[in-house]
Amino acid sequence: MQNSEVIMQLEKRSRVAMDFYRAFHDIHEEGVITEISLAYRYLKLNNEKIYFDDIYRIEVTDIELGTNREKEQAAFF
Repeated sequence: MQNSEVIMQLEKRSRVAMDFYRAFHDIHEEGVITEISLAYRYLKLNNEKIYFDDIYRIEVTDIELGTNREKEQAAFF
């Protein structure tokens, strides 16, 4: 799955592992999404702001928390 597809499925409290570029270094971090803004193209991982363009690999590690949006949509219909 491409990064953009994964990002579109994310929501607050999703647990992820990601590799991204920050200040001339490649960083691997795991944690919880504390904020996400599709309009401004960034997310916060453990309250650290990371722009989508700096992410080169992202993976949801907690499936149950990452699918709350699907459950809400199913309940709506």
